[in-house]
Order: sequence, then C-alpha cells, then structure tokens
Amino acid sequence: MQLKGSLIKMAIFKVINQKENDYLSLHRKVNYIENFCATSENLIYGTNVSCFNTYKEMMLVKKVFNQSNGKAYNHFILSVEETDEVTEVDFMDVAIDVCDMIATFRGNYQVLMAVHTDTDILHVHYIANNIDYIEGSRVNVNRSYIYEIKCKINESLELAHLKPIRMKYC
Repeated sequence: MQLKGSLIKMAIFKVINQKENDYLSLHRKVNYIENFCATSENLIYGTNVSCFNTYKEMMLVKKVFNQSNGKAYNHFILSVEETDEVTEVDFMDVAIDVCDMIATFRGNYQVLMAVHTDTDILHVHYIANNIDYIEGSRVNVNRSYIYEIKCKINESLELAHLKPIRMKYC
C-alpha cells in the first residue's frame, strides 16, 4: 500500500518536443544518439532502417511520399528507475522491444535507437521517422497515442522485472 505523500519510484517515457524539428535537426539528432561518447556500437539498433545510413534512408521515405515539409521526426526517451538493477545488455533487450513497438504502432515507421550509458541512469533515445514508409501518412503523436504506447511499454518493462513508466493520462 502506498502511503500518502510518499514518493513512487518509476521509469520515465518522454516525448521530446522542440521548436527546431526540421531536416537539419534530424541529421543532428541521429548524430547525437549515435555519439560514441554516450553509447557504443553494440547498443545501437534500427527497426526498418539501417544504423549507419539512417538520415538518408529516412529522407528517402519523405522524398518518395512528397513529405518534405513540416515536422521531421519524433524523439522519445525511455529511462529506468534509478533503483532498478539492470545490465546494459538486459536493458538493450527491452529497448529493442520498445523500438519494434514504436515502429509498428499505428503504422509502419523507421526507428533508430541507442542506449546511452553516459549518465548514472540508463536511458535510451529513439528517433522515429514520422512518415509511414508504406502508406506515406504522418503519425499523430497525441495524448491517446502516448497513453497507449506507455501501456504497451509497461508490458515489456514488467517482463524484464523493471518498474513501470509513469502514467500521467488516465
């Protein structure tokens, strides 16, 4: 039973919204999450996109579907609760499950991810193309999308015996 006023420890899943979300910033974000000061080659993974040609492949999808204007990508971060005891390898397994989830949630998307180990708390960055590579439509990341994806992510976290993510919208 949770006592009133006590702190509930949980993982966090954030949607990063930035003013600068264009094609140049997509290139910078890909470079940032693949930065070997924060991660290593074995902690980088892509669903429906290569890890080493991500920007060009995402831009090709946008070009094919004439979707070169507007928001260029979605950026998500998943971090474990600091008291969760998990190895980089075990967290990578969860991160890959989530990457595949994001890639197939409400469409077919290209997603690059990298587990970062440069802070005290393991976390993973996801950069998702916001254009469906089969239909050419844009994903709508609204409150219901965020709520539903968090519920799905919590299933993966629970299977790995990690604390669930915070659920702001219920």
